Amino acid sequence: MKKFLFVTAACMGVLCTTPAQSAVLACSSGPSIDLINVGCTAGGNDALNNVEAALAAATGIDVSLLQLSLYGKSDDNKSLFSFLPDANPAMGKATDWSLLDGTPIKYVTVKGSTSFKLYELPKAGASSGINFSTLGILNRGGNQPDISHLSFWTSPTTAVPEASTWAMMLLGIGASGFALRRRQTAPKPRLNAV
Repeated sequence: MKKFLFVTAACMGVLCTTPAQSAVLACSSGPSIDLINVGCTAGGNDALNNVEAALAAATGIDVSLLQLSLYGKSDDNKSLFSFLPDANPAMGKATDWSLLDGTPIKYVTVKGSTSFKLYELPKAGASSGINFSTLGILNRGGNQPDISHLSFWTSPTTAVPEASTWAMMLLGIGASGFALRRRQTAPKPRLNAV
């Protein structure tokens, strides 16, 4: 119950994301796939080179600029993650997740059978998500497989100051300049000629 309340509370803020489950696209059908709202599927395991190839094919971006890094896998370090409805995400076809340390994740791969599904999380990333599934992946029998594991990927972001930050900074510099200009200097002593 505590985990449910934690995920619900996190999702009420901007920390949570939910991928759309309506369309299923192959990552190779890019380069303009909306990975935030749709996601895409790719064959093979979700090793870094395969995830980068799927990401490049789906979006057309130069993945070398992303500096993509594996943060963790759901089956490697269980103390980093919380999953619902079951503590083990491999027990079903969909799961909700939370990172217990709050690290923002930019991409999530959901591995099932011999393929994976790739999702991008909005803006700088999220530390929790709802309803990440194997929808669109088929096992050898033609059925949707259970989740094998989830992989969480980070990408360093460049901090860009907001417009209000720039405005405050310029206002402060202007006020300092005005104060310096208006400051009265002590009168200089004058010499009187005799």
